[in-house]
Amino acid sequence: MQPSAGPHTASVRGRPGLHGLLRDPPGRDQQGARPPRAGGGRAGRGGGEAPWSVPYLPIDPADVGRTYEAVIRVNSQSGKGGIAHLLQAHHGLDLPKALRAEFSRVVQDATDRSGREATPKDLLQLFRAAYMAEDGPVTLSSCTAGGDGFHCLVRRDGRESEGSGAEPAAALTAALEASGIAVEVLWQGGHPVEGGAVAYARCRVGDTPVWGAGEDADAVTASARAVLAAVNRALAG
Repeated sequence: MQPSAGPHTASVRGRPGLHGLLRDPPGRDQQGARPPRAGGGRAGRGGGEAPWSVPYLPIDPADVGRTYEAVIRVNSQSGKGGIAHLLQAHHGLDLPKALRAEFSRVVQDATDRSGREATPKDLLQLFRAAYMAEDGPVTLSSCTAGGDGFHCLVRRDGRESEGSGAEPAAALTAALEASGIAVEVLWQGGHPVEGGAVAYARCRVGDTPVWGAGEDADAVTASARAVLAAVNRALAG
């Protein structure tokens, strides 16, 4: 392996999944790790210090009897890459890039308060609590498809409001507007998971852009739940 000329990078050959982890040294992603001194880090001739050529040595975890997941530690200084990888590898959640950055801050705050590392199970619980909570003031009564488009029924403060549209998002935003909530869906997407689908939505509720996520056996319902989750997060402040 030939080291690169720069002090903080190295050429990595092997599995593509390892490259992102090993390319950036801990000192750049975690404030708790101290980067090497510019003057060097080894004893050299004449009592001085010889310069480092590769201060961070990239390896394949399998070479030391470990797995890729085993070397990822999630704490208050962890970056979004490792967190997103664990969510996808253990729970099948492929978060949008912008949501990864926001959720990493949620994880950092939680681990900072607890003083311990987060497990993959902890990450899923944190994500669901932050983005999938269904106990807000607005709930979904139904979202169905008919010959003339989609029809959604939402309940707010004990009163139901209905909306229709050519797409599920249009029907849902119409129902929310009828209930007195102005919502604009800025981005929406999702993917299948075991037993159904997961959807993600970034919405503007009033003047506030906010993320939400939803899961259901039906992809359309999952998308509606994602929008509602964003709405409830915005209303909760």
